[in-house]
Amino acid sequence: MVRFRSSLPVCLIILFLALLWGHGASAAGLQVLTVFSFEPDTGRNDQMRATIEQVLGDTAELTFAYLDTKNHPEQGPLRAREVAALFDRLKPDGVIAVDDAAMELFVLPYLKDKTEVPVTFCGVNDLTIRGKIDSSRGSISGIYEKFYIEETLAMASVLIGPVRRFAFMMADGTSAHFVRQQLDLENGSFSAELVGDFYPRTLDEALADIVQVRDQVDLLVVASLRGLRDSSGQIMNFEEIIPRLKVSGSKPIAAVTRGGVKFGALCGVIIDQKEQSYWAAQMLLAALQSKTLPEHETMYNMRGISIINLSEMERLGISPDPMFLRGVELIK
Repeated sequence: MVRFRSSLPVCLIILFLALLWGHGASAAGLQVLTVFSFEPDTGRNDQMRATIEQVLGDTAELTFAYLDTKNHPEQGPLRAREVAALFDRLKPDGVIAVDDAAMELFVLPYLKDKTEVPVTFCGVNDLTIRGKIDSSRGSISGIYEKFYIEETLAMASVLIGPVRRFAFMMADGTSAHFVRQQLDLENGSFSAELVGDFYPRTLDEALADIVQVRDQVDLLVVASLRGLRDSSGQIMNFEEIIPRLKVSGSKPIAAVTRGGVKFGALCGVIIDQKEQSYWAAQMLLAALQSKTLPEHETMYNMRGISIINLSEMERLGISPDPMFLRGVELIK
């Protein structure tokens, strides 16, 4: 099995917020505040939190805060102010920001040029962040995040045959705006033609988008669809969305997120969340131990995880060469 890897830039981001937080033991008396952009009950946040605890748990007392901007984006600025108040109370020795909202709503307005506390970030997709932190006086460093779109196209082409044209879909929101930057940057270098990219707010909009392009593409590639609303305006359960999309579309669906493959997409090359949070935590650990953090040092995620949904593969009648499956994570 070919392992898909990428050294292309990625955008990461983001720091912290109040409401829910947890603590770890600290022999050194150090405090670290981690701010997540989204709600706590996501597999992505769980993986990142566990990795941060593994790296920093023996060194510092850990506080975790959540902005919940995926479900309630309108409340983001208010929660960021609450996190800023939490920061003032805790007086942490370091901060980790996870995803774009944490950077945009908390780090840039409340920490940049206002504190010497070292800040690291991960999960940031906004390519303009670099220009914003390069001019800052403090130490802000981290990991930019990039979706493995080309790698996912290559994987899907092995399973379903040549992918010559594809469409991309992601639920509308701040992160979607930043992911569009990646598409604009890489479009033209993909192995298949990008026919259209769509950012629906509701399931009805997503279904209409699929109907629009289903006869023009070989594959639909989806990123996060969390936050889509049903016809009554309620946020849908994530596991309900892709099955509904498959009903309206006649072409296979691939995903660049674990949840997308888990809940019905055929395959994908996904980001290793542990990689991002590991390096963000290691950067901060080095700063806490040496009292310095290299100014504006950034890197990009490079390790993708290839996964296949066995149930969807069987439904489509696909029987790949067993050698192709070596090293691939198989889920049902």
